[in-house]
Amino acid sequence: MSLAPGTRLGPYEIVGPLGVGGMGEVYRARDVNLKREVAIKVLPADVAGDRERLGRFQREAEVLASLNHPHIAHVYGIEEGALVMELVDGDDLSQRIAMGPMPIDEALPIARQIAEALEAAHEAGIVHRDLKPGNIKVRPDGTTKVLDFGLAKGSGIGEQRSGELANSPTITSPAMTMRGVILGTAAYMAPEQAKGRMVDRRADIWAFGCVLYEMLTGKRAFQGEDVTDTIAEVLKSNVDWAALPDHTPLSIRLLLRRCLERDLGKRAPHVSIARLAIDDAAHTTGELVHATTPLRSRRRSAALVGMGAVALVGMVVGIVGWTRRTPTAPDELRLQLTLPAGAQPDLGLALSPDGRRVAFAVANADGSRSAWVRDLDDFEARPVEGTEPLDTNPLSWSSDSRWLGFTSRGAFMKADIVAGGKPVRIRDGGQIGAAWNTEGAIVFGTNPGRGQGGSIFLLPAGGGDAVPITKVNGERGEYAHHHPTFLPDGRRFLYLRAARPADRGGIYVGSIDVGPDQQSTEPLLATSFGPVFFVRSREGSGSLFYMRDGSLFAQSFDPETLVLSGEAQQVAAPVGSFIDRGLFWVSSSGNIVYAPATAALQAQLSWVDRQGQLLRTIGAPGQYTGVARSPDGGKAAVARLDPTSASEKLELWLWDLARGTQTLFWYKSQPRSRAVWSPDGTRVLFAAVDNGPLLVERSIKGIEDGRIVYRGKRGEPLTPTSWSPDGRFVLFTTQDPKTANDIWVLTPHDGAANPLIRTIEGETNPEFSPDGRWIAYSSTESGRSEVYVTAVVSSSPKLTVGGGPWRVSDGGGNLPRWRADGREIFYDGESSLMAAQVSTASGFQVSDTVALRVGGVAGATGNRYGFVDASRDGRELLVARPITEAGQQRAPLNVLLNWQQDSRRAPTRR
Repeated sequence: MSLAPGTRLGPYEIVGPLGVGGMGEVYRARDVNLKREVAIKVLPADVAGDRERLGRFQREAEVLASLNHPHIAHVYGIEEGALVMELVDGDDLSQRIAMGPMPIDEALPIARQIAEALEAAHEAGIVHRDLKPGNIKVRPDGTTKVLDFGLAKGSGIGEQRSGELANSPTITSPAMTMRGVILGTAAYMAPEQAKGRMVDRRADIWAFGCVLYEMLTGKRAFQGEDVTDTIAEVLKSNVDWAALPDHTPLSIRLLLRRCLERDLGKRAPHVSIARLAIDDAAHTTGELVHATTPLRSRRRSAALVGMGAVALVGMVVGIVGWTRRTPTAPDELRLQLTLPAGAQPDLGLALSPDGRRVAFAVANADGSRSAWVRDLDDFEARPVEGTEPLDTNPLSWSSDSRWLGFTSRGAFMKADIVAGGKPVRIRDGGQIGAAWNTEGAIVFGTNPGRGQGGSIFLLPAGGGDAVPITKVNGERGEYAHHHPTFLPDGRRFLYLRAARPADRGGIYVGSIDVGPDQQSTEPLLATSFGPVFFVRSREGSGSLFYMRDGSLFAQSFDPETLVLSGEAQQVAAPVGSFIDRGLFWVSSSGNIVYAPATAALQAQLSWVDRQGQLLRTIGAPGQYTGVARSPDGGKAAVARLDPTSASEKLELWLWDLARGTQTLFWYKSQPRSRAVWSPDGTRVLFAAVDNGPLLVERSIKGIEDGRIVYRGKRGEPLTPTSWSPDGRFVLFTTQDPKTANDIWVLTPHDGAANPLIRTIEGETNPEFSPDGRWIAYSSTESGRSEVYVTAVVSSSPKLTVGGGPWRVSDGGGNLPRWRADGREIFYDGESSLMAAQVSTASGFQVSDTVALRVGGVAGATGNRYGFVDASRDGRELLVARPITEAGQQRAPLNVLLNWQQDSRRAPTRR
């Protein structure tokens, strides 16, 4: 029967037709109760009207509904003679194959997902019996779903057809449960199936081989002019193995031969063999299989050819050993990758889950950044189209290694690395580390200063709004949750709870199935760095990789019981870091990429013009986390990382810019932010942590100790931002669990502090105007961070708001800084440093805003463009520039292949 749009079947409302298949007509429908779209297959009348056959089909559907697997289209039930299923958008595999043979790196991730789906069904006692490209859907993000599992078994539907095999050659018979029945699609039927014999899971393994062969060659393994000819091909003809691409890995060639073996005793008995073969193929490029290889292969280095040979030998041994159940692991190899000029792995480094590609950030000549990708088996890196301007948030990969996640202009985006094309927007708002499960769900960390509270958020696979699933515990000193990583079940994840002091932080286990108040509060291990990666061993357990004290460690870990065991083993040292992010990445195959400590981000303080041209430099390069110039411009207070400390210790230094001398000013109680200067330039006030957050004031002369002028609440960090021109007030921000970031005012002489701007929105980075009558600050009032100005009134002994606010930025803004003459406000825009010309002669007005390309680097000042200060007339800008812009080569990345938990070799120091 045909169903018109609007027709109701129980709670389902028909939206429109989707197509016609061997099981009947298929419609798109909407579940009015659960507010989701579904696919409805209206069963043929001879099935829907036959109580016995419908009952048999109902029982089969109930079994299929128990298959809760990310790569199997879910069966919801039967409603009024119609089958209700998960609606899977995207093209089916036959549409992709029609475009031509698929590259190895595109075909194998899809094939692995198909194998996983079959493996789960076979373990549940279900055989598909009709696996073919038309029953396999591939979503735009690469997620693969197998449809129609076992739905023809016992249903008695369909009829024999001849003619064009591409047009549904599904062959069925009214007596489905009897011997002699021919069931399936001719080109993909196993020989025993074509002969009408009883079939088991080995029929699915044959069909899997047919599908994989067709993906790689673009043509069917068996094909004829009609159904009869095709069945004859299945029963007697040899497969054209020469049609496989020359670079097909040996493990895949052997896999295909075992799948397409007519002798059931010799055919691969379990589809898990396919999964293992695909995993082994990830360890080699396969160019050594034939003497004639593509030109690209001949350009590879001798070291990589050697690596391929070792991996190939290990892979062959592993395949032969499948039947003996004694797989041999390939040897551990170490090599290095030299990055292109301008590379900034500190601002984005990510190894794909399959271990084949590494992505990183590169600074462009105009000061913006782009994401680049380097194949580990190739000399050349290449930019990823559409990622400029790249923000400083970490990069991430989808679980199938096809999509690269990044942040640009404050939006979370993804780029298709395999097919290319314009990037796709995931959501507005940035992220600090993201993880993707096989269903397409994403969890990501957030910045507490951007109105998101620093929680881990979940973006459901089916779309919708991101929701917080963890809650920052300020009472324990936590300020943000970052760098999540999924465990193998795709539901639980590991993440960093960042805290002050750092030793209060650690790695915790979260779940996407519970809310913020139900997450575990027991730490898994203590560390102040993310991310953490899990690599499964063949036995099911595996190793947890994490960073501590400048070294990368691995420890045995059971992902089911969540128990660490044995001693932690040092994998590599020293390993670089950037703030609370370890510069390492581990693939699911066990390959490791890490940046040595010497490759950590180095910035050079430089004066540039408004077009970004270098005028002169100041001091030596270093890892600066905050720079503040004194009111007279002759000195600077510089917070930087101690390069000799494995624990990333922060220190506060004073620079005499005229003499070029540097003096260690403060190293106790961990300085936490850029300092602010008193108006006369004799004193410095800064934040520190010592059994809770502190504001400390100290003279730059003499040897007096610092004076604690204010002590905040534990877990609510303090950040001083500006000292009033009359010296009476200091602005600072703090985090409140109820009102996010608020602006407070402190009177340093007596330590009294009161809120100045306190709303449910996040207010940050306030700064006094040079005359002290105005405050520029950032707020998320509009839903995103923008720059505002408000008037303030000084009425002893308080400072109060006197008017406004007036909005300065348009399209995003943060970290405002006044020019010394008060005629301009510089701020961090979405794609560049911005300069807004302002007037305060009669009220507050913005007259013009221009973009500046200064080429700075985030982290040195908190500003993503590295802006520090400007000359009084605004013609010269002081910025922190990455040293790569001066032509200096970054240290190469270290690559460790096939690391094993039982390796006893000491880590190589580079």
